[in-house]
Formats: sequence, structure tokens, C-alpha cells
Amino acid sequence: MPATARRLTHRSRTKGHSTRRPPGSVSWPCRVWGLGALGAFALASTHCGPQPPAAPASNAAASSAPATAAAAPDSSSAPSIEPDFDAAQAEQAAGCSEPCKALISAADVIAKQVSGLSGTAGEAAFAKKATTAAEVAWRGCLLRQPGAPDGACEGSQALVPSWVQQAKLAKDPDSELYAQLVLRDPRWRPEGATIDDTRLGVLIKEAKNPALVLAALVVLRDPRKVWAYANKMKATDTLAIAARIGASAYFSDSDMAREAVGVLPAAEPKEVRLQLAWIAQMARADFARGNIASALKHAERLLERWSELDEHTQREALTRKEPYPLIGREGVVGAVGVAKYLQAEGLRLAAEKLKAPSTASLKSSDQLQDYYKSFTAWLKERNAALEEATSAYVSIIEIQPIAPARWVVEAMRRVGEMWRDFALEMKGIKFPAAVEKDTVSVKNLRKAIADSAAPLGQRAQKSFAVCANTGKREHVAMDSVEVCEKAR
Repeated sequence: MPATARRLTHRSRTKGHSTRRPPGSVSWPCRVWGLGALGAFALASTHCGPQPPAAPASNAAASSAPATAAAAPDSSSAPSIEPDFDAAQAEQAAGCSEPCKALISAADVIAKQVSGLSGTAGEAAFAKKATTAAEVAWRGCLLRQPGAPDGACEGSQALVPSWVQQAKLAKDPDSELYAQLVLRDPRWRPEGATIDDTRLGVLIKEAKNPALVLAALVVLRDPRKVWAYANKMKATDTLAIAARIGASAYFSDSDMAREAVGVLPAAEPKEVRLQLAWIAQMARADFARGNIASALKHAERLLERWSELDEHTQREALTRKEPYPLIGREGVVGAVGVAKYLQAEGLRLAAEKLKAPSTASLKSSDQLQDYYKSFTAWLKERNAALEEATSAYVSIIEIQPIAPARWVVEAMRRVGEMWRDFALEMKGIKFPAAVEKDTVSVKNLRKAIADSAAPLGQRAQKSFAVCANTGKREHVAMDSVEVCEKAR
């Protein structure tokens, strides 16, 4: 896709709102299915990019009205944060694809042959073939949970659990560990799948690939072991670099956010998908340290780097399917989401510096009308600044070809908190005792302020609802989902 084409103005998915395409919003000609209007979350290479290897053969503005009739900021032109769920559901009707049907069938045939060799010398060798066939099918099918179209394929729900079992029969700890990572990733884990931490602990001791061991330690969420192992592990190949970046992201999400850069590879990776994720982690680390300017520079560089990529390089960055915490397709769009989120955070911080005019100097109620003029001027300025930040957060939903659900959740939580806190700040304005004596005037002014704050609280609840609904639907395991659920 030529760079000029990527910069053309497009019609935003937000209702009644047109914007210029941000650097992170890159259209992509792939088969897509609906995930609550967030777009497809894990397109496999069968449908986007080169074919996978063949399976082995079976052989607002505020009003300036008087203090007694203040108007709420006009949010009618604000971007909608509610995804178009109806349109998304219509996209899901595609059903099982022929390529996926063939891949699952091939894997199933070999798995059945393995079961016929139980206890014989040939069992492990055929199980190895079955392991490869299962991975090929997983990479080539749209099996994301819940609601993926290829989930309608016969045998799709059993594919990943079978993959784990075949890898175990093949006596290949590395392959089984990788399959276990896929099984534990909620994007592909079928309902009722058995999760065995004891087995994962055994595999960690037996596996030879340090990158897979580190990834498994992250999944088990033991920060001390992750820290100790990551610091002694050399990031010498692609998988190891991906694991180190994933471990860094894990620390960024914890109380050790400032230490996250300590497990990040020192050198910037050359491969695009890893490079973008690496820059995102540098930006997050700076933001956690309070180096906002540096974090925003990293974010800007990341988005510029992404927008400048040619179509072939973008396609390569977006076709690699990997389980968390390794860096695949979701790691790439997640990096773009990080950059846009931090840019929105910068706008939010600037907006929140616009404090309401002080009431400390008021000596009598005669000064309330002048105070109200200052208040409405602040209300207009603060509202406009928060609208700008809201648009920046909402732009994460517009990331193409898929939106990073985790950062959509974080953004919607922040939007909700932002408008809620604005309303609370307005309603919390206090007046000196001398002014409070004029109870009628103060009551009228407080009512006007409360009327202005009411729609802001409603906007906040809507944002919290989108945050909670998206998080639950997309299996985003974060504290933000619980916070939003309680605040909606």
C-alpha cells in the first residue's frame, strides 16, 4: 500500500464524525470477522498473506448563560465510543472455510493413526507428525474464541487440546510447552479445556528452549522467577527476543513497571514486529518513570515507523500468530495501541491541569456573577481539552486491520474516569462562609453546576460499560475490566 494512500482522509467508524486517518490506522485487505466491531483479532496466514506450510502426509462547548441556568457542555459532536455490534454480528456468518476444514481433517487423520499405535515403537514418531499437523492447522484457521467462523469446522474445538496431547506423546517438551502456551491463551482456549500448572512446571524443567521457558514463567505469573530467569537469559534469536519483550510487558503491567526495561533486550530489534513492540515498551517504561516527554517521543516514532512501512513489510508483521506473551500479530497492533494510548494520556494530563477558578477570593454573593463567568470560561476550555483526549483514546478502536482489545479496554476505562472526575470536580467546588450566607444565590449556582455535570457522569458510565463489555467479550484479563464493571 503506497504511503500516500495510507494518509488519505477516511470516514471514521465513529458515528457522525470524520477524521484524518491516524498513523496507526492502516487498512488491510484480509478476510475479517466481527469481534464486537473491534475487527478480527487473529487472522491466520491462510487468509492474510502467504499460505502456511502444508500439513505432513498421513504416511463541547459550555454555555455562558446566567448562573441560574447554566447549560451542560455540548457533547453532541463528540465521537461515539459504542462499537457497531449489529454490523459485527453480520460479519460472523461466514462459517467454516474450506482451507481450515482440510487442515483440521489432515491433523485429525494423523492423530487417529497415533492412537492406533499406542504403546508401540512408532507412536512417538507419528505423534511428532501429528504435532506438526496440529500447529499447521492452528496457524491456518480462524479459531479465535469466542465466535470465530472457523470454529464451526468439525473438530475445531478439539484441535488445540489434541495438539498438547500429541506433543506429550511425541516426548518433545519444547513442542508441548509451546502447545501449552497456545492452550492457555484465552484467544484459542476452548470451553472446558484442562489447564495443568503441575505439568507446565515439569515442562519448564525439561524444555531446552529458554525463550519458551521464560514465556511459561510469565504465564504462571511468578515475578521473582521471571525476573531471575530473564536477567540470565541471552536474547540471541527471534523467539528469545520476543520472550524478553513479552516479559518486559508483563512487568509493565505490574507494580514493577519501572523495572520493566531491565528485562528488555538492550539493542533495538531489526525485525519490524519485534521492533515496534520494543519501542512500545521503551515508551511505557519512560511513562512509568514520569519521563512523559520521552515517552511521547517514543510513541510518535513508533506510529511514524508503522505508517512508513510498505505493504509487504506490514503484511509480514501482521501474519505471525503467536501465543501470549510472545510477540505475534496482536503484539504489533498492541504496540500501535500503546503509542496511541500514551498520546491520549499526554492530552489527558494537559487537560487536567486546567483547574477550576478558585473561590477563595470571593467576599460576598455579589461576586458570584463574575465568578460564574470565569467558571463557564474554564468549563468550555476544560471540556474542549477533554474532548480532544477522548478522540485520541477512541482512535484506538479505529486501528486497522484489528483493534488491540486490551488497549481498547484501558482507553475506555480512562475515558470514563476522566469524565467522571470532571463531573466530581465541578460538584465539589466550595464557597467561603461569607458567600454561603446568601443561600438562595449559592443554591442556584450549585444547581447550575450540577446540571452541567450530570451529562458528564452519563458519558462516564457509557465508557465504563464499553470497557467492561469489551473486556469480558474479548477475554481481557485485567483489573480494568473489574473496575469498569463496578463503575458502570
